[in-house]
Amino acid sequence: MTQASELPDGANIPALSTRTKRFRSAWREHLDVKLDKLVVDVDGLQPSPHKALASHYLTRARGAVQHDASWWQAIVAGWTGVDVERAWVSTHAAEVAMLRGSTLAQTKDMLATIVSECSPLLPGRAKDDRIRALQKVADASGAPTEADQALAGDVLESAYALSDAQHMRVRSFRNILIGTTFALTVLALLVGIIGAAAPHAVAICTPSGTSGSRACPTGGRAPSGGDAFFVEILGLAGAAITAVTAIRKLQGTSTPYAVPLISLLLKLPTGAITALLGLVLLRAGFGPSIKSLGQAQLIGYAVLFGAAQQLFLQFVDKRAKAVLGKVKTAK
Repeated sequence: MTQASELPDGANIPALSTRTKRFRSAWREHLDVKLDKLVVDVDGLQPSPHKALASHYLTRARGAVQHDASWWQAIVAGWTGVDVERAWVSTHAAEVAMLRGSTLAQTKDMLATIVSECSPLLPGRAKDDRIRALQKVADASGAPTEADQALAGDVLESAYALSDAQHMRVRSFRNILIGTTFALTVLALLVGIIGAAAPHAVAICTPSGTSGSRACPTGGRAPSGGDAFFVEILGLAGAAITAVTAIRKLQGTSTPYAVPLISLLLKLPTGAITALLGLVLLRAGFGPSIKSLGQAQLIGYAVLFGAAQQLFLQFVDKRAKAVLGKVKTAK
């Protein structure tokens, strides 16, 4: 929410940074432009505690946007969302303070924008009562009262608080997906390492024919150290196929958290594990007879079991879509 006003005389136009950051997120670029506009708007306000507060919040937001961190600090900041949340929460607080510090004439100019931005964010009765009241003030010919200005500030603050809370839930869900993906990746690597160190501990070779010979995924006649990793790679390939297929159903998101991408990445280690466990269960007698399976059949089953992870993870895709669908962004 910004004022539609002329550039005030003596406005402190933010200087362009001469330093180019190589790895800069899209949300930082988007918010940097927004902050430049807000600084000009705040400079046009009459001196007041609200103006000072708005300037303070804009400084906090600018610091979060321009935070130049090392790679590990960037990872921590991305996980916790500290830069994103500090930047947007501070920006929203600055806009509320700016509204409260505006003149009644300036508030009148902003009411239509406030109604249009806050109406999708506020649910239920809040939308029916307060938004409707502000709409009447915006449509009226006279200037709003101080009570109307206070109401507009409360509505804007409530809308931004709901939007910020929804984005925090999206980040929390994203972090759950990342943690699960990391844990399953470590598990798949550990099983592969165990299979490499002790091939008979993860024996997935099956009887081949009636001569008592065995068929193994890597083509040998006895368990080898590469069987487990080879099967996991096949399962990963099967999962990748389902992930590519799932892309056609995905939609972009305006949030700074890549939930759709993380939900796709989760399929890869899951497919590796389901491929290996599927062959273990097959060898244990669950499923069709394995008395005459050869290497080609084992490879086919591994790919099939890897792709079958979609049966377990389709609820994750639905949940991700539901979480993103609830976000009514003001960012």
